[in-house]
Amino acid sequence: MPVAGGAVFLKECEPVQAFEPVLTAALYERWPDRVPEVLGYDVERARLLMADAGGPIGARGNPPETWQAVLPLYAELQNGEADHVDEHLTNGVPDLRVPTLPARYEELLRHSLPLTADEIGRLRGFE
Repeated sequence: MPVAGGAVFLKECEPVQAFEPVLTAALYERWPDRVPEVLGYDVERARLLMADAGGPIGARGNPPETWQAVLPLYAELQNGEADHVDEHLTNGVPDLRVPTLPARYEELLRHSLPLTADEIGRLRGFE
């Protein structure tokens, strides 16, 4: 969305993503060099307004050197956020820690997956 002096990104989250505005604001507060600037958010409407962070890496040809620069920073963010897991869970971020995954397996298989019926059937054999 163009505005005076540049562009901003407005995200209207689906109900399943309603946690994103609060999560993104918290991440920006702790990691302003790794997360787009949060200009505002609305918890009730699950809306998030951010400064433009540029286009996707894939739009620039997916250069490996970009991934090599970005992924260690992302890993550091993820590791650092482990200290805030209770805050995230309280704010509605889905619990996808390893111990919870077996209980979520059936839920995963109910989603639309880019797999054949045979492949999904074989995955159901692991339940």
